[in-house]
Amino acid sequence: TGTGGKAVAGGPCSTWRWTRGTWGMEALRGGACARAWTRRGCTGTGGKARSIQVRSDVVGLGQAMVDLAAHVDDDYLTKHQLVKGERRVITHRERARILEGLDGSRCHATAGGSLANTLVALSRLGRGRIDVCMAGAVGTDAMGQYFRAQMDQADVSFLHVDRPNTFTGTVCVLTTPDAQRTMLTCVGASSAWDVPRPLRATIARAKMLVIEGYLWETEGCARAIHVAVAWARRHRTAVALTASDVTVVRRHRRAFLALLPHVDVLFANQAEAHALVHASDAGACASRLSRTCPLVVVTDGRRGSHVVSRGRGHHVSSHPVDRPIVDTCGAGDAYAAGVLYGLCTDMDVVAAAHVGAEVAGVVLAQTGGRLSRADADRLAHTCTSKRRKELREQERSASSEAAARLSRTHASCVR
Repeated sequence: TGTGGKAVAGGPCSTWRWTRGTWGMEALRGGACARAWTRRGCTGTGGKARSIQVRSDVVGLGQAMVDLAAHVDDDYLTKHQLVKGERRVITHRERARILEGLDGSRCHATAGGSLANTLVALSRLGRGRIDVCMAGAVGTDAMGQYFRAQMDQADVSFLHVDRPNTFTGTVCVLTTPDAQRTMLTCVGASSAWDVPRPLRATIARAKMLVIEGYLWETEGCARAIHVAVAWARRHRTAVALTASDVTVVRRHRRAFLALLPHVDVLFANQAEAHALVHASDAGACASRLSRTCPLVVVTDGRRGSHVVSRGRGHHVSSHPVDRPIVDTCGAGDAYAAGVLYGLCTDMDVVAAAHVGAEVAGVVLAQTGGRLSRADADRLAHTCTSKRRKELREQERSASSEAAARLSRTHASCVR
């Protein structure tokens, strides 16, 4: 309704107005000023509207899901006719049956989703120096309220679309004693949403747009991907894409390959990369994908990762985990967060990949894919110390080279 307009009472709703803000970090285009937008919303009849200014260095588009994580045995999977390690979409009724079977078991709920895990980890690693926001759709149920509250507590601005008469999506993450995860997704409100004008403005002023590959699963979200990427390219915002899951890649391989020429950074594991280009190993897959994407990062489990930047390939070893591996859920999300943190803090791609490996190593030794604040602070401090040491070494090396050139010049003049 414009500046000064009142929020409509009677349910979750929003009005938008424009403001102007200042970035704390230099944008890719070199500008120091950006336009931010303010959301005024109300939570019910008679509720007071609150104003939140969103300044985004990194904007993520993904499924807003609540993760319901539980440890089960192989007998449970057999009883419910589930294939270990699979990821598939289930209906609302199937979800009810799965959760009923977990009655009496310990079930851990978090505001999850692959992209949400990455953005929360990135925000916590940045410790207030990287502004992160996520756009997604939630229902008007209790889980939707829970997701919004969790994002707010994690310092990730959530630009949400409330869809009346729908339920918030969930992912049942079932982990067996061998640390393998079976993921059952009930999409819910995330099945379709668009890119409204305020979100387009946020994308236009951000440094990077990160798109979750799971969005290809629904036709409505697939359309939103093309709109968001076109808007980002128009305003010179870098675009990163996560492959998300090998089954998603197999079903939507042509769509992935068609989008790659418009992507700046691609995150994939070995299985996902192989599904895209059918190369022999992770390194070959990364090299093949780099022909259409400037920066390709392919993880390969214990064998580390392969990073190809503008034709130059690098192998980065996995970070040693000094504790038993508890859960593989979220390790890839954490790795992507570490790489994005490195890129946002001006590290070279190899140093950023080392950060990603270290963050993934921490998540592997815990239950759930969410990086804790304590671990994030420790990792960020370690990375900062290493970065300072590298800069000092570079300065000493540059000084030595300059002194050597001066000495050679002097000797030449004497001769």
